[in-house]
Order: sequence, then C-alpha cells, then structure tokens
Amino acid sequence: MLWRKLFYSLPGLSSEALLNERIRLERIQTSIGTVAATVMASVVYSTHPYGYFPDYVVSLWFAFQCFLFVAWFLFLGGFHYKSSVFKPFWSYASTIASVLYGLSWGIGWVLFAENNQTNHAILYIVICAGVVSGGFFATAFYFPSMLAFTFSSITPITLNVIFNGSLLHPWLAGSIVIYALTFFGFALNLHFFLLDALARREREITLSRRLEEEKKQTELAHQEKNRFLAAASHDLRQPLQAIHFFQYALEKQLPTDQDWAVFRKMQESTQSLTELLDALLDISKLDAGGIDIKRQPLFLHDLLHRVYQRYFPLAANAGIDLEYMPIRVWVDSDPKVLERIIQNLVVNAIKHMGKHGRIVLGARRCAGGVRVEVHDNGVGIPTAAQTAIFTEFYQLNNPERNRNKGLGLGLSIVKRLAGLLGHEVGLVSQEGRGCVFSITLPLASVMALPVVTSNPIDAVSVPMPGQVLLVEDDKTVLDALILLFQLWGFSIVTAEILDAATILQEHTDIQMIVSDYQLQEGYDGLQLIQQLRLLSGREIPAILITGNTSPDVLKMIASSGIALSYKPINPRVLRSLAETVMKAC
Repeated sequence: MLWRKLFYSLPGLSSEALLNERIRLERIQTSIGTVAATVMASVVYSTHPYGYFPDYVVSLWFAFQCFLFVAWFLFLGGFHYKSSVFKPFWSYASTIASVLYGLSWGIGWVLFAENNQTNHAILYIVICAGVVSGGFFATAFYFPSMLAFTFSSITPITLNVIFNGSLLHPWLAGSIVIYALTFFGFALNLHFFLLDALARREREITLSRRLEEEKKQTELAHQEKNRFLAAASHDLRQPLQAIHFFQYALEKQLPTDQDWAVFRKMQESTQSLTELLDALLDISKLDAGGIDIKRQPLFLHDLLHRVYQRYFPLAANAGIDLEYMPIRVWVDSDPKVLERIIQNLVVNAIKHMGKHGRIVLGARRCAGGVRVEVHDNGVGIPTAAQTAIFTEFYQLNNPERNRNKGLGLGLSIVKRLAGLLGHEVGLVSQEGRGCVFSITLPLASVMALPVVTSNPIDAVSVPMPGQVLLVEDDKTVLDALILLFQLWGFSIVTAEILDAATILQEHTDIQMIVSDYQLQEGYDGLQLIQQLRLLSGREIPAILITGNTSPDVLKMIASSGIALSYKPINPRVLRSLAETVMKAC
C-alpha cells in the first residue's frame, strides 16, 4: 500500500484530479528548474579549465543541457495547445526528463569536479549541490520522477568513486552522495505533504460542488412548493370567494333567529378557511418580497389594546383569561406589520394553550427599547423544539392535523416579519410551565400626531352610480360579483370576448374595471386592464382580484400600481376599495 500511495495517490483522491493538478504544478516547477539548470550550466561551461578534458567533450555536455532545455519547453508548449494528446505521455516524459537531467549533472561531476583546478571544482560542487536540491523539489509532485532524478544524479558519482582509485577529492564525492540522499528524504516528506494538500483541495472542491448542487435542489423544491401552494390556493379561493359574496347578499334576507344561528356557524367555518388561506398568502408575499415596510412612530398602547379587544372573545370562548397590562410609550415600527406579529403571537398562545389558563399581553422597557411580551401558562415547548417551531408547517402536539390549531405558519410568519422590521423575536419556555414570546422594539425619537380614520362603508350606504366592467371566468364568482355591484348601485357589463378593442367598442362608458387576474385561454387581467387603459386613452379605475399566490405574479402586479385584493375578499372591504379607487381617479 505504501508504494501504491507513493506512485499514484492518496486514498480518497481521484487519479484524474491528482494528475491534472500535479501536471499544472509540475509544469510551473520544472519550467523554473530547467531555466535555472541551464543558466548554471552556462556558468560552468564559461568558466571550465581547458586541457583537462577535450573541449568537444565539454561542449557536448553543454549542448546536451541546452537540448534538454529546448526539448522540455517544446513538450510544454505542445501540452498547452493539445493537452488531450500530450496528457497520456506526461508521466513518461517527466520521468525520462528527470533521468536525463540527473545523468547530465552526475556526469558533469566527473568532468569538472575531478580535475586539478580546485577553485573550479569547488564552484561546480556548489552549483551541482544547488541544482540537485532544486531538482528534488521540482519533481516532488511525482514520486517516480523524484526517484529517477535522485539515482541518476548520484550514480555517476558513485561509480567514479568505485572504479577510479586516484580521486582528487573522494571525501567530497561521498559528501555529495550523503547530501543528495538527505535532500531526497526532505523531498519525500514534501511529496507526502503535497499529496495531502491536493487531497484536501479536492475534498473541498467536492464538498463545494455538493453544497452547490444541494442548494440548487433546495431552491428547486422551494419553487415547486410555491407553485403548488399558488395553484392550490387559487383553486380553493375561487369557490370560497363566491361563498363570501353570496353570504353577504343572504345576510339581509334572513327572517328568523334560527336562520341567523345557522348563518353564523357558516360564517365561522368560512372565516376559518379564509384565515388558513391568508396564512399561505402571507408566506407567498414574504417569498416575493411583497411586504412594503413603512416605519413610523406609533403609540404602543393603542395597538396592544386593539389586539386585546379583538381576541378577548376568542380567548373567553376557549376558557382562557386574556389580560392586558397597559404601557404608554412610543415606538418605531410599521403599525400594520407589527400588529400582525402580535396578533399571531396571541392567537398562537390561545390555540396551543392545551388547557384552560391565562394569557397576559403587555410590554416593559429594556435596554435599547421596549419588549412586548405574550405570557401563557400552557403546556410549554420542549427545548429541542424551540428553534423548529419558527419553521414553516411545523406543529407540536397536533398529529391529527386539527385545523383549529392552524397550519403551523403563524410563528414562521412572525419570525420573517420581525426580520423585515429588524426586531428581535425571543422565546423562553419550560415544558409544562408555559411560554413567554417577546419582540423587542426601538423607542421612537418623536411622537406622531393622531390620525383619524373612518370605518369601512357598509353595503347599503349611498349608491355609487356608474358602469363597472366585471371580468371573471368562474361563473359562480361572476354571478356573486354581479349581485354585489347591483346592490351597490352600479350598472353592470361583462366581457365574453377578452379583446380590449371589442370591449371598448361595445361599452364606451366604463367607469371602473374589476377583473380576476387568472383568466381563460392564457389571458390575465393585468394585461387586459393595461390594454383597456391604453386604447381608451385614460386611466380607468381598476381593481385586480386574485387567488394566485405565486411570488413572481405578486411582484409583477405590485409593480403595475393597480389596486390588488386577494381572494376571498370581504364584500365590505371590496366596496371600500371600490370607493377609494373611484375617488383616486
């Protein structure tokens, strides 16, 4: 195994990778080595003493050095331009070149070190020692070349010591052999070190490629998940939207209390499904970067008290005491996004209490700001799960996937929204003793002036006259839309042919467009609205309604500036949006 390791590679390093990298490094080292050896040969040739050996012998030695120099660089040049042809011969060429270089300098010892000119002999010995040392390191990447250079360089010296009894400097010959063998040991250690380095490098490259491949697979899986959620969400939102609209129309026609009781149960069921789909929509909007952050000073008490009032009935129905500890402080955040975060924390505490208990919503000052906290004395969260609960679709203690406990998206949304705001989310929990979820907010530098807002206008307020174009390829949803806009006093027109020119030719007085985004035969509502505006020469007020949660679609619609609402939309919200759009244009 040792010799196999010496001649080929380390375990775990592919021979192809080793060959490619060794050739690259050896080309550099041998190029430097051959240039240095040729320069040294020139020095030796130009200073050699005359008369000890025939001049033609010395000239042949120097010519051989020059020949090796030229031949090796021609081989390197050929390898550079046609590596596929020269690569199979690299090992042979490297070994042969090492043998020839070693022999040439070993023979040079006989020519130049074994003469009566002591000064020149010493000069050659010093140069020869340097060349031999450099040769070891130049061939250290490939053990056969290193071995060939070592023995070919010391063999002529050794033979001369054995067969020539009248050596001028026998002790110098022995010294150079010992010197060569010592450096061979150093070079051997360097050889193993270089192979280890190459092995580590290949492992790093392999790991890097594997990580890159896994990253691509993760991104692909994420895209497929988004496409699936977008398709499933759209298909579910279509009938749910129609149910909402028909419920709204039916609400005004219920004659008895018993009918109202059944109607309320139906509303609760549709509201639960709406909340689940809204959670999926939030994830898609986060993936699309569709959350517009608008930080401003806000009075924290108003926001927390509003959340408390909204969820007190839900907590009471579950047998939970929801309490609020007032705090009067101004913080810097986005009011809508922060309210959604705190709502999710409160709802999460209610749904996962696991028993009748107590939840406290409050805030306290801390270093650098204010920490909003939601305390509960529920079942708590195991330490091992305290990181995982912030990932998508992760749920504790819900193997039956009870929809009343949500989808496992609430805390994931909290974490990502807080990240957009730059707020830190915290969790302290002990199994069996409850949880404390917190979010830390910075204090506001100034206080904002109070803003007066009006409530959404209900269904039977002042009519909004005008002609509205309704574009929807789902007949049930279209019928519900027609019913609603008729109740609100609009004149209704629809489009059977999705051609902007044809629509404007048939309906010349369109005051507003309400269109689904995803239409039949590859059409989409965004393109239709833009074409209608372009051909009419005016900015017709428009609303896009969509159940599509694809991040790419949400980005495209957001960039268009057209008012967007997500299915299922509450009829009261739709009416308020219609009024806002009409007034804006």
